[in-house]
Amino acid sequence: MAKETQLVQISGYLFLLGVIIALIAGIVPSAIDATTVAMVELVLGTIIGLLAMGGWAKLTADEEKTFLIATIALIVAGTATTFLGGLPTVGEYLGRIFGYIQTLVAPAAVLIALIVLWRVGAGKLRLGR
Repeated sequence: MAKETQLVQISGYLFLLGVIIALIAGIVPSAIDATTVAMVELVLGTIIGLLAMGGWAKLTADEEKTFLIATIALIVAGTATTFLGGLPTVGEYLGRIFGYIQTLVAPAAVLIALIVLWRVGAGKLRLGR
C-alpha cells in the first residue's frame, strides 16, 4: 500500500474517531469534560486539515468542494439546533453533538479553504510572464 493511501486512510479514521467522540460526549456529557472534548476535536480537525493541505491526503477538486459544502451544511445545521432548545432532552443532545462536530470540521475546513484559495490565486498570478 502506498504511503499516500495510508495517509488518506489515517485522515478518514481520524475523522470517524472525531465523530464517534462527538456522539459519545454529546449523548453522555458527564463521561468527558466538555473542554477536553473540544480540545481533542480541535486537534483532530487540525491534523485532518494539515494532511489535506500538505497534499499528503490529496483531495481532488470535487472532493474539496464536497467537503467544504458539507462543512457549511454542518455549521448551518448546528446553528439550527439552538431552535431545538425547547424540545426536552433531544435539543440538548443534538446541540452538543453538532457543536463538537463543528469543532472537528472547522479547522479542517479553514485549512482546505486556504489551499483552494491559494490554488485559485496562483493560477491567476502566473509569475514570470
